[in-house]
This record gives sequence, C-alpha cells and structure tokens, in this order.
Amino acid sequence: MEPIGLRQSLLRDDSGYRVTAQDLEYLSISRGSIDSLLSGDLPLGFSAISYEAFVDDLGQALRDDGIDPREVDVRLKGSSTAFFAGRHKTLPETRSEIINSFRQLRGRLPQVFEIREIERRFNERWPSRPRPLRRPFDVMYTVGIDRVPSDYDLQLSSDAVVAKCEKYAEQVGLVLTRETTHHDVYNYIRSDLIQATMPHVTRFASLMSDALRRDVSIAVFESCGPPDLSAEVADLSSHFQGGDWTITCPGTTDESGQP
Repeated sequence: MEPIGLRQSLLRDDSGYRVTAQDLEYLSISRGSIDSLLSGDLPLGFSAISYEAFVDDLGQALRDDGIDPREVDVRLKGSSTAFFAGRHKTLPETRSEIINSFRQLRGRLPQVFEIREIERRFNERWPSRPRPLRRPFDVMYTVGIDRVPSDYDLQLSSDAVVAKCEKYAEQVGLVLTRETTHHDVYNYIRSDLIQATMPHVTRFASLMSDALRRDVSIAVFESCGPPDLSAEVADLSSHFQGGDWTITCPGTTDESGQP
C-alpha cells in the first residue's frame, strides 16, 4: 500500500498530545513497529510473517467463496493503522469513566480491587496531565479494562459479495429489502448473511482471531464503500477516506498461471 499520508501526525491525537518513547514502552510497542506503521508496511500488532499470511489467507478465502479478490476493496480500520482510536473513544480518566468502560467491554461491574488496579496502572504511566485524550492502540488491554488487545476491523466493499448475499436471501424466502439485508444504522450487510454465503471468509476471521490473539471482524459493503454518515454518527462513520489502510490480496489466475 501507499505510505500513510499523515505520517508523524499519527503519533499525536487531536488534543495535541504527542506519543513519547515511554508511552511506546508502556504499551509494548517497539520503535520498529512504529516505523513500519508510518512507512505503510505493517499495521500495529503484525509481524511481516503474520501480515503476509493474513493477506494471502484472506485472498484464498475470497476465492474459495467464489469471489475474485480483484473485485473487492479491502481496508483495515481502527487504531492498528491510526495508532489512536476514533474521537468517539476517549481515554477513561475518572473512576466513573473507568467503571463504565469496563462494563461496556466486559459485560459486568469491576470489583473494587480491579478498579484500584486499573487506576494504579494508569497512574504508573500518566500520573498527571498531559495524558492522551484518545485511546492509543492496546491501552485498554494494558491497563486491564479490556480482557483482549485491540481488534482488527476489516472492511470489504464489493458488489459481487453483496449480490451473492442478496441472491441467498431470496432463495431462502426473504423479501428483498434494504432492511432485510443491511444493518439499520451502519449499512453493512447483516452478519448472518455473510456467515451463510461466505463461509471461508467467516472461517478466516475466526482462525485469524485465534492465531493473532486479537478479534478480527468483517463488515461488507457495496463497492462504493460505506455511506458517509458523518452528519449522523460523526466519527463512527466508516466511509472511504484518504488515509485508509488498503490491502491488495492476490488475485485469481487463469489456467496459464497469469493474472
């Protein structure tokens, strides 16, 4: 992919906080990983070996599901490619914010000792201001609010995949409307249709989640990509943007071995 246009500005959130060497050490992110991110070579959390397998296996999964990877626009979204999460995800600061974040991510209330431990971990790195306003990659896992590291959000945009899902929906007797095929707010194809029509891609996400020890989620849209919902949901809109991390999977070859 092309080097990320934002370059060094990735290491600064919109409050002006600049990432320090101490932050990287605290988050267990090597300088080499940052260099690979800024050069556009590797998202955070990947090695060259795992990223090559990720790209190759996704391409094979698409082919096994009857889709030529060249018909799919693939983008990796989130803090693995932007370092900071979106502006809708602020770094918890007060005890109440810590508890609410814990409940959201774990589905239960933290015990008192867990709250104190999380506060200790925050203060170990950021005992006072300045501290990031937005969430750096893996920070919620590092401080103990989340039980798993930051995930990988794959965005697949392909009219061919959408048509495959719509055909299946009609075959099983669904009345074909946007409400039956698309999410009400974010407009991606409903996950049950993806599971039914793209079993190899679904299995790819499951196997990679286990192998990388990070959740891999997949959202599918038409080839034009997600609609721009900035006016409705602000930073939750996942429409195509200039700094997106795009992935080119190996394409289908003909019998002569030529693409």
